[in-house]
Amino acid sequence: MRVHVIHAHPVETSFNRALFDTCVEALTQAGHKVDPLNLYVEEFPAVLTREERLRYHDVPGNLTDGTRPYVERLRAAEALVIVHPVWNYGYPAILKGYFDRIFLPGVSFTMQGG
Repeated sequence: MRVHVIHAHPVETSFNRALFDTCVEALTQAGHKVDPLNLYVEEFPAVLTREERLRYHDVPGNLTDGTRPYVERLRAAEALVIVHPVWNYGYPAILKGYFDRIFLPGVSFTMQGG
């Protein structure tokens, strides 16, 4: 199975990073094809741009050069694992930005009747 593992923690020595590394290693050893994505290491640009917001509902034209590679990785996955801490009762801002920019209409959901 192709598993996309997404990580969102800025400290490489954190317990959360150890969880991510262990998850990737265990899935790989179990024979899965793993696509690890560390949002901080890749310096994922979490801010939704004006262009992206204006084109948000324009399926299929809502992909940009900046989002397309991440969308392709997400679409290729058969399973998704997200490893992140809970800060202030939510997830890190970089992960929220990933959701806003990558989980788009026509990618992770469809809008029926507006």
